[in-house]
Amino acid sequence: MSVHTVIAARLPATTPALKRVELCGSCAALCCKNDLIVLHPELGDDVASYEAEAITHPLTGKPGWALTHKANGDCIYLGDSGCTIHGRHPAICREYDCGDQFAKMDRVMRRRFIKAGAFSKAQLQQGRRVHEARQALA
Repeated sequence: MSVHTVIAARLPATTPALKRVELCGSCAALCCKNDLIVLHPELGDDVASYEAEAITHPLTGKPGWALTHKANGDCIYLGDSGCTIHGRHPAICREYDCGDQFAKMDRVMRRRFIKAGAFSKAQLQQGRRVHEARQALA
C-alpha cells in the first residue's frame, strides 16, 4: 500500500451531509503534484490502462507501478482544469482525503513525512484547512 492508502480513509456514508462537505479541488491539486501515485491492481486498477512506470514501493520495498509524472512533477493526468481521467482514476485517488489524513497524523508524524518527502508542507496545510472546515460545520 502507498503512504496515502495507509493513512487515508473515507468518511462513512452515515456521516451527516454537512460534515461530508467536499472541499477537494480547493488547493490547485496539491496531492497530484510531486507525489507517488501508486497503482493497486488488487483494488481494481488496470495498470495497462494508465501511463505508468515500474517502481519499488517506498513502504514495502516490493516492485509495483505508479503513474508517471510530467517534467514539472505533476501527475501525467493533471490538466489545466483538474484530473483528465476523473471517473477512471486510480483507487488511491478515489480514496485519498487530505482532511482525514491530517486528522489521523500527529505533529511528529507530519514532520517525519515532510522530512521524508512523502508529503509537502503545503499539502498538509491544506489537509488542516479541510479538517478545520469540516469541524466548523459539525
